[in-house]
Amino acid sequence: MFAHPNPKRVAIVGGGEGATLREVLKHKTVEKAYMIEIDEEMVRLSRDHLPGWSDCSNLEENSPDWCIENPRADVQYTNALTWFVENYGDVTEDSQLLDVIIMDALDPEDSVEFCDALYNNGVFLQSLYDSLSEDGVLVIQVGGSPEPNAPSETFSNKNRALLIDHLQKLGFTSMHLYHESHGGLFLPWNYLVVSKSGKARKHWYANEAQISLAIRQRILPTKTGESALRYFDGATMATSYQFPSKRSETVYCRHQPTPEECLDSRGFVPSVPNAPLEWLEVKENENEAGSRPEKGLFAKVDIPKGHYVAIEGSINPLYFPPDTYKLIIEMGEEAERLQALQMYTDEYGFKSSIDGGLEVTVDSSILSFVNNHGCTNTYNVRDDTGDVNLVSRVSRQNRTILENTLFNPVLDRNDRFPRMGGHITQRDIQAGEEMLSNNYLASSCA
Repeated sequence: MFAHPNPKRVAIVGGGEGATLREVLKHKTVEKAYMIEIDEEMVRLSRDHLPGWSDCSNLEENSPDWCIENPRADVQYTNALTWFVENYGDVTEDSQLLDVIIMDALDPEDSVEFCDALYNNGVFLQSLYDSLSEDGVLVIQVGGSPEPNAPSETFSNKNRALLIDHLQKLGFTSMHLYHESHGGLFLPWNYLVVSKSGKARKHWYANEAQISLAIRQRILPTKTGESALRYFDGATMATSYQFPSKRSETVYCRHQPTPEECLDSRGFVPSVPNAPLEWLEVKENENEAGSRPEKGLFAKVDIPKGHYVAIEGSINPLYFPPDTYKLIIEMGEEAERLQALQMYTDEYGFKSSIDGGLEVTVDSSILSFVNNHGCTNTYNVRDDTGDVNLVSRVSRQNRTILENTLFNPVLDRNDRFPRMGGHITQRDIQAGEEMLSNNYLASSCA
């Protein structure tokens, strides 16, 4: 829900026990919450035997205690496939589109015919996509988190693998996988969050303070004065939900053939030797006559091919998230010190929009002089030149992996690692030689 900035119209597929509806109604922005449940008897039995699951009595609003009877709720006892196709097959009015859809029906791993109709039905999934607003978000519970020793899901959970493949082809621009351990089930449960707009990434990767503020502004107060959210706050989102689990990454990397990023983007390789910072120094390089002096990073000793370059200096970069960088630019027009900071980030930083907006990462050590080289008036680094003696790990990745693959637990877990660090010498470097980097993914070097 917090991946959308202002969800007003929400639809729940399934959720007959009422717990998902209860959580949706806690958001004061919600004006209409549809619950499409095919089994009316389940709703009645849940009220009798699981009353706490659909209990809205503690919310500070004038409404019935049973969430199903909340005036903002609209419960439809019908087939969800039919309901979406009939109601959103030709809708053109933005006001009728949905901001959030939550799939709380059968698990994709269930071996029943209706499960295939829900998760492997191209017509139904297309109708879900068509029913979403421009910034719409689709949330799908996709079953238990895989065991660490499980094979690739193309073999062990074909429905889930097919569902993810379908979603990637529909036109969604962002996909996130997280798992939740508070459901009272025998193992953590996986959830997919996909969105039509890249704006959702900004909200998904918001920091702890931003999320806490959004909770304060959006969630209805309770009669008891306690938080309406039992297992969610800013810290939980920032540390537990924003990135996929390690087991999801491990199972993903059991695909055949092994994805390239599994070999190249999962942290430092212990067997690769490291050239420490003590082997390097910063000094002015030789530029063409008339150009302003440039500083570069030089080897103080001979460095053999195949060495990391000062990994101890690359693991703590300065990170400026989108909102922070935006403030630097806006306030820099009036504050001279911030103008200097902006110049520093522009000349020495790596810019990207992985987190939903223009952000900058800058090495906090002398390694910034490696990344900077060629970004100003001494641009002499190309893939095909003989001058390049370093290559960043990020430049060895297939760019289509970074830009076009929505579902990628490896990059989602490790995306900040290759933005700056991980330089490896590509040939023997002599003492006194400048360290040149092929950093072609940096927007300031494009």
